Amino acid sequence: LKEWARVLKPGSFFGLFDVLRGSIAEPLSFPVPWAGKAEDSFVASLDEMRRYLGEAGFEILVEDDLSGFSLKSLARLQAANPEFGPRLVIGNDYETKIANLIANIETKRCAPSLMICRKRSTWENQTRDHKARDNRG
Repeated sequence: LKEWARVLKPGSFFGLFDVLRGSIAEPLSFPVPWAGKAEDSFVASLDEMRRYLGEAGFEILVEDDLSGFSLKSLARLQAANPEFGPRLVIGNDYETKIANLIANIETKRCAPSLMICRKRSTWENQTRDHKARDNRG
């Protein structure tokens, strides 16, 4: 995120789609498309992502939980069972990884999420930092 902040001009917008930890604090079922086992998975919570974005100099304009949309899309993907596309990227255990992702979303252990952000100006970051220091006492 800090690299994005470095290359984007102040006032620039960007969209972030990521799978975040869900509202149920249970371990994910593995494997999933991004990790074969828990030790290889680093899924942030919504609060952590908010903090990371804020620390990197971004203002979050829109947050949207795309779990419903993702479940519909993944169901269509399973039904089509394409030979190419995501199967080539996800690799071995494609069916298991997609099934586990669906189960994790359905049980709210993870939540595909969209965030639309804007890079704050230097002045906005300084003002935000001063307010944070003032609030600490």
